Amino acid sequence: MEVIQTSYFDWNCLSNDEMPQALHELRLVHRDVKLSNFALTQPKTPGNQVSVKILDFGLSHVYADADGNLRDDPRDFNFSKMKYSSYDVSLGCDPAPKDDVIQASYAILYASGFDFRQKLKSPENDLMNWKRELIRTPRDTLPLMMKFMTPFFEMVGELNDIIPVNHDLLKQRIQECLSEVDANSDLILTQEDGQPLLI
Repeated sequence: MEVIQTSYFDWNCLSNDEMPQALHELRLVHRDVKLSNFALTQPKTPGNQVSVKILDFGLSHVYADADGNLRDDPRDFNFSKMKYSSYDVSLGCDPAPKDDVIQASYAILYASGFDFRQKLKSPENDLMNWKRELIRTPRDTLPLMMKFMTPFFEMVGELNDIIPVNHDLLKQRIQECLSEVDANSDLILTQEDGQPLLI
């Protein structure tokens, strides 16, 4: 596998939501979803079909048993200090599946060209306010280049710790934002101007 570089990572390959869904179906929360933890497989077909894999499960946790009873993590990590944690986790809440989705939405922003790295350097209060407003009022907070994804980010803002993440509805919302393409189609690795490109 090749580690994804932002320069050629097409943000919509994160948006098919297959990876978080597969983890959450196993009652596993990743807790470290960021662009550098995604990789591409080698092309699998003559048409250069690839898939995206999530890596680095060192902070992951099986958050519930088979009966749905919540499980504590004895490692007692302090995720509130993680700059790219979700707003609720930054406040001290335990990471839940919705927080994986929120972190994936940050990765989507970063992969789209938004300078997320610079945003993370903001003073703590400014960063917290931005995270809060991104899920409360995405229409006013999203960068101009990502305004078309407002319906997806509005739905992300409606997620909570009690109701399981409805991944099918998230996928539907993504598809509505990307009406000109099939967001569930295979990913193809090509080149444009000598640079790798995912379509």
